[in-house]
Amino acid sequence: MLKALNPLTPDWFTPKAEEGKDNPTRFRIRPLSGVESMDLELYKDVEGNTRITGRSARTILRHGLIGWENFGTDAERVDFKPGNPDENIDRLAQEIADDVVAEIFRRTVMMEAERKN
Repeated sequence: MLKALNPLTPDWFTPKAEEGKDNPTRFRIRPLSGVESMDLELYKDVEGNTRITGRSARTILRHGLIGWENFGTDAERVDFKPGNPDENIDRLAQEIADDVVAEIFRRTVMMEAERKN
C-alpha cells in the first residue's frame, strides 16, 4: 500500500533575501489545519487581492512557525523557543514576518485546494 503524505508536514522555507548564501537563515514552517484557519480574518483590497489582518498574521505565525536556523543578530544567534510562540514572533523584523506569513498562508491555501480535488 502507498502511504499518503501528511499535508501538515513541516518543511523549510528560505526567504529570497537569503537564497544563495552559504548559511542562509531558514524557517521551519507548516500549513495551518482547517480548524486553525477558521481564526483567520481575510479581506479583499480595492484591486481584489486577498489581505491578511495583523491579528491573523500573528495567528499564522503562532501555529505555522515551528523553528528556525541561522537566525540572530550580528553579535549572537537567537534560539527558537518551542512553547513560547509570542517571544519567537517578537524577534522577527516586520519584513521577515511578512515573508514567513505569506509562505505559510500560500501553503495553507494550496493544501486546502489539493484536499478539495
